[in-house]
Amino acid sequence: MLTMQTVIAKALGTAKLKLTLLPKPMLKTLAAGLVRSVIDMEETEKMPITLYRLNDEAFNFKEFDKMVDWVMDADREQNKQLVGFKEQEVRTFDGFYLRLFYSQKTRKPVWRDFLTGVALPSSKIINASNEDASFIAFIGYNNNLFAISGGQGNFIIQPYIDQNFGLDIICRILPQNHNAIKSIQDVGVFGSILGTEKFFRGDYRLDDEEQFGKVYKSVISGIDKQIIIDEFGFPSSELKRNPRILAKSSFQISRSIDFDNLLEIIKRTDSILARNPNFILNKITHINRRGIVNKQLIETLNIELIQYLFEFFTGNGDDAINICHRNISKYLNAICYEVKAHRKHICSLETIDNIIHLANNSDFVININLNSVDEFRESIEKISILSFDEEGNQLTKAYLLEHCHGELTYNNTVYFFLDGEWYRIEDEFIDGLNEEMSNLIAENLDNSILTDVFDLSVDEKDFNQQYLNDNSVFVLDKVIADGIEICDLLKTTSNQLYIIHVKKGFNNSIRELTSQVALSANTLLWDTKKRYPHVKKLDSMLNSSKTGYLSTIYNQAKPSQTLLEIFNKKKFADITFCLAFVDTATSDRDIKDIRAFHSNIAKFSIIELRRKIKGLGFNFKLIQLKRP
Repeated sequence: MLTMQTVIAKALGTAKLKLTLLPKPMLKTLAAGLVRSVIDMEETEKMPITLYRLNDEAFNFKEFDKMVDWVMDADREQNKQLVGFKEQEVRTFDGFYLRLFYSQKTRKPVWRDFLTGVALPSSKIINASNEDASFIAFIGYNNNLFAISGGQGNFIIQPYIDQNFGLDIICRILPQNHNAIKSIQDVGVFGSILGTEKFFRGDYRLDDEEQFGKVYKSVISGIDKQIIIDEFGFPSSELKRNPRILAKSSFQISRSIDFDNLLEIIKRTDSILARNPNFILNKITHINRRGIVNKQLIETLNIELIQYLFEFFTGNGDDAINICHRNISKYLNAICYEVKAHRKHICSLETIDNIIHLANNSDFVININLNSVDEFRESIEKISILSFDEEGNQLTKAYLLEHCHGELTYNNTVYFFLDGEWYRIEDEFIDGLNEEMSNLIAENLDNSILTDVFDLSVDEKDFNQQYLNDNSVFVLDKVIADGIEICDLLKTTSNQLYIIHVKKGFNNSIRELTSQVALSANTLLWDTKKRYPHVKKLDSMLNSSKTGYLSTIYNQAKPSQTLLEIFNKKKFADITFCLAFVDTATSDRDIKDIRAFHSNIAKFSIIELRRKIKGLGFNFKLIQLKRP
């Protein structure tokens, strides 16, 4: 409780004033005028603070001063924006290392030149300028290097911050079933969804989220004030209601704090990070290009990928690398693909969805240098793939290496290479993936739907043509209406309609096939609401006279009913989408032993596909085809 005399004394500091000699009315007036100033002074020392942790793996050294010197070295080419930052003198704090940098620059507003066309030369606005003040404070405690910033300072430390810092904190201070999540932002590693941001009403738990294939980037959550008191040492008198926390690459509590509070939070955060997490939030970790260690790892993985491709093209590796542009739909619906080395045309192909399609093309092979791994890398990095529609319009373009999708194991760790980026897969993710895939197999495997043997010396087209004389099956492989192939085989029974997609191999190419199946299911769902215009087109095409390869398809033995008649008699519950595959491994494997299959991309893609198919109201089956 502030008395009038203590208020005035605090406000006047060391002023030699004999307060006891002042008349009481004057004392009251003086106190009333100064009390707001005292409170304002105390409050201006407080503000909401966003705390960062610098990733020590970004440096070749661990000493506080060396790491700070490296970040603030203005002589390095990438640090030109550091010009003007000057180190400031600071107080010392027991147990902490502290360095503070400050910059103040004059900047011309971007709109100033625009207004010269209307303002007279004598106008003050012609010479308008902005003053930008920025700071960075580095705070070392034990083995952790923390930072706070203001103005442009954030851009200086961005390349070095721990991208999971805030998320690592909430995994240690919140229970897994915490039910006050307000917002989540995530990035999709697989599939076509680049990222989402969701806001929630009422109680929402992280457990309610489907976490497979996602990387969480930001979580905003309500939190019981008692947790903040216990974990970060906040006085209970300063927390009248439950605050919010923002966790991403930084951490913030929605309360204003002073510098002493900040140091206490840092001390407590150091202890929190030393604890085991209550749960794992991100089971897939993006390997960013920031930091020396990450750059070295990425370069090592790139070399491993090049080595993998080199061994394949020299006949010593398998074909587990798939080819697909990040825009899956456009790429897969293309009619023609062109391969180029810079501006030089190499070859044109009707299909490029696996590295084997390039290896089987002599024009491509003679344009890559197989004398050594280094020469191979130099030649392969120049190659790009372009895709085109039926009118010759370019749909996609990217370097060949950016089209590569595959898994590599390095130092007993599984990495994914997708759309030109590397991802590390945590053990918990793989264990959960295998468990969910085992459950899917137990519920959805049905090898009785197709019983013919798949000769491994032929491709999917040849296998599908085995059913040309089966009048219970429509062979629809390569029958495309409106740019969509509805399926490879359509099998009818008295009570079921099986829409079957066939794939040779259980590898990363399953990802592209599942995208096609999902597109087919969405098309059929739309078709049911419009009296089957797509099915009518397929019927018309099947009854048309064609030449060449398609004539075989169009002259096949067909069921007695048309496609339209068949679909009109089926309900959603009678329609089953099937993914049929034949295993191409050198040894016999049964999909029921899911851990014997190593393509995590294939597993995840099938799980995701089943979820989509069920969500549309259709049934789903998985088929492992027989092989010799």
